[in-house]
Amino acid sequence: MSGQRTFELLLPTRRGAEFLVFDSNRLASEFLASWPGSGHQGLERCVILCGDSGSGKSHLALQWAKKNQAVDLSLEQVGVEAAGLNNSRRAFVLDSFPTAPLSSQVEDWFFHFLNQLTASQGSLLVTSRVNPKNWEIKLPDLRSRLLAMSLYRLEAAEDDLLRALAVMFFREFQIVVEPELIDYLLARTVRSPAALYQLINQLNEEGLKKHRAVTIQLAREFLTPRPERE
Repeated sequence: MSGQRTFELLLPTRRGAEFLVFDSNRLASEFLASWPGSGHQGLERCVILCGDSGSGKSHLALQWAKKNQAVDLSLEQVGVEAAGLNNSRRAFVLDSFPTAPLSSQVEDWFFHFLNQLTASQGSLLVTSRVNPKNWEIKLPDLRSRLLAMSLYRLEAAEDDLLRALAVMFFREFQIVVEPELIDYLLARTVRSPAALYQLINQLNEEGLKKHRAVTIQLAREFLTPRPERE
């Protein structure tokens, strides 16, 4: 057990882990590998990546940003960035588009930013947990531009992807497990990468606390509800 370590509860996306390509994310992954190309113009250079929490959209955005030397953007910055765009052809990533309504000022800034970006042939990748059709955008022109962007969705992770992720998550804690343990966990947790990582993180901490290896028996004890004391 001495080789195990306790990690802060974050998905591996932020730690440079490999991105695992399966059917649920293949279309978006393959598209971003070659986008933007020389033939992409205007709003074709703006893309929205949509998916549930832990689906890998931020991981893909991080890879794309590194490849294209993209600038991390927040909506509070768009006014400043729009003023300095000109013909710089810069690339931007706006990660986790807010689900709450934007202020009128921020909407105006964002609309101006998009106009400047498309005029300068810059690129923008936006990620969101919510379909852009459900974004609360009041400015009609801004809403029409956002809905005109290409949309790629990361679908729910299939069993093979979840199993591969479980192996990778356990490896991060320097734990080698039997396939039977992974199947046991998948049958007893929410079937999402985020929930799976949280459970594996908790099992790692339970093993460290009890000085025990992470096994099916430990998982069974951890997941069995404890009777309340009278």
